[in-house]
Amino acid sequence: MVDDMHPIEAKLIEILKDGRDWQLEDLGGIEQLAPAARSLGTTPIMPELFHPLVLGWGRAQASDRELHKGVLHDLLEVATTDFVLLEAVDILGQHRPLPDEGDECCFMLFLSKAATGDHSLSGLARSAALDGAFRWASDNRRWQLRLLDFFLGLAPNDDTEFLRRAAKIVGVAYSHWRDKELVEVLHKLAQLDAVRPEATFELGMAALSEAMDREDRNSATTAFRMARDWLDESNRASERSPETSLYLDGLDLLLSFHNGAASASIASASACVQRHAFELHAWSGGSGPPWLGSRQTEAACWSVLARAIAGLAVSLDEPSWWEPATVIEEGLLSVYNAGRSILRRDQHGGVESMVRPRIRTSVARQAGQVHQVRMWLQHNTTHEWATEAQDLIAQIDNFIEQSGSPNNPPEAASERTSLAAIIARSNIPEEKKKILSGVVENAMSLQLANLTGSEIEVIERCYQEARGHIDYNTNANGTCLFDTVLLWMVRFILIAWN
Repeated sequence: MVDDMHPIEAKLIEILKDGRDWQLEDLGGIEQLAPAARSLGTTPIMPELFHPLVLGWGRAQASDRELHKGVLHDLLEVATTDFVLLEAVDILGQHRPLPDEGDECCFMLFLSKAATGDHSLSGLARSAALDGAFRWASDNRRWQLRLLDFFLGLAPNDDTEFLRRAAKIVGVAYSHWRDKELVEVLHKLAQLDAVRPEATFELGMAALSEAMDREDRNSATTAFRMARDWLDESNRASERSPETSLYLDGLDLLLSFHNGAASASIASASACVQRHAFELHAWSGGSGPPWLGSRQTEAACWSVLARAIAGLAVSLDEPSWWEPATVIEEGLLSVYNAGRSILRRDQHGGVESMVRPRIRTSVARQAGQVHQVRMWLQHNTTHEWATEAQDLIAQIDNFIEQSGSPNNPPEAASERTSLAAIIARSNIPEEKKKILSGVVENAMSLQLANLTGSEIEVIERCYQEARGHIDYNTNANGTCLFDTVLLWMVRFILIAWN
């Protein structure tokens, strides 16, 4: 009821209805506002007071500045409604830095509200306050340490909604601050069923951050796989989200490229990443607190990376390139330096350690590609990637020296012996080899032509797992037996299923 409103609240509503610019003087000035602040702080319209309050604060005489700070304190201290606090954080954040240690006042009030355990504030209201405290602490190490202490004290019996939102903030905080204790907090939160989806996702992102910093290929591979495992657990703990799906498919693509997967398989994974990126953008609409902006940017960069790797995989299958400068600059060297060129990092790391071995080996096996990279470097000695191109050429020269000259035919990149060569080396009588060669070739052509995408994916996954086993790598008979059983078992299951 209007009769129950504070007179200043009623007057403010009328001013806002008129849609005109206004100042504190329109409400009677700071002297009239100060004694009413605690009453106005509990109203839905409270955040509307912050813009004129901060503007007036900056112009106020020295004798009135403390009064402005007191009004700010009183308005925030009594606020308890979630959407009011969210709006207050947004508006005050636009005016930072605040005068006269106003930021210290805001941070301490936000942190105090987030820590409230007497049920006077809902989980959403406390989450809004924690959002404010995290925003304010982004560039202040002293406040970060206060927040770190708060995170370490999170109790498993706290409000579920609050803990879920806290897990997200803890994960983002780790990506910026890299305090190892935050990972332990996430492990603790991951033990709670209701919080597990958020906590395991953030553990995956923490592992991803670690993987990106690794320069050793083996340790980077281990870290990327760990990140994928955490993300997969998050996916299984709740409905699959576009963000989780994007990183799962993105990591699968990166690991597949590293392990030598076919370009068609990589293209399929890239298409999935692009779809999830679109879904994520449509789902989030670019909204959310500022500290989520870095996550949205990172997801977009991974989408670009997936598309670039898929395009490069196709180019690497060719003996040479029609437009070599475009392929080398926008594909080859862009992926070769993916951390800096695509993912906006200031140094090389785990991604480069995953993609560079395949790039070096693949280019080294194609004489046409080697020549084009050399010619490009001769004409682009001042290019930003010239040093990396020199490194690539050096690695190629080393590979050629150890394994012999590169070949022109596309099939030279294959490590598999041709079907004709296998039959030629067999003990089959010479007069029957030609007939058998034609029959086997027709049979295999038919089988490969009818392979479905699902079958190819199953075969590829089984192969990737098996190639890490010592028997598969050291026992030729075991390798042949496994591959044979794998192919025909997958074919049999599909036929039986249909």
